Amino acid sequence: MTTQKPTSSELNARAAKAFTRRSMLKSASAAGTVAIASPWIVKDAFSSSGEINILMWSDYLPEKFIADFTAASGIKINYTGIGSNEEIINKM
Repeated sequence: MTTQKPTSSELNARAAKAFTRRSMLKSASAAGTVAIASPWIVKDAFSSSGEINILMWSDYLPEKFIADFTAASGIKINYTGIGSNEEIINKM
């Protein structure tokens, strides 16, 4: 007993039957839910203690930048200046 492969028009007809108004509405409502919930999820992901820790070479980050950044964003910078590679390794 041999089984014939369906033709492309038969495959198209099956796909058209599977694509219904109900499946379209389900997909659209799921996409809408994700679109509405995304800002709430991202907001919670980005909210933090309001501080950022920076470990950088001592003379790379001017004090004026730290003050301007804190004034503009409200985020406090905890800056640790490093003088050598050994200090970086020890602080990590």
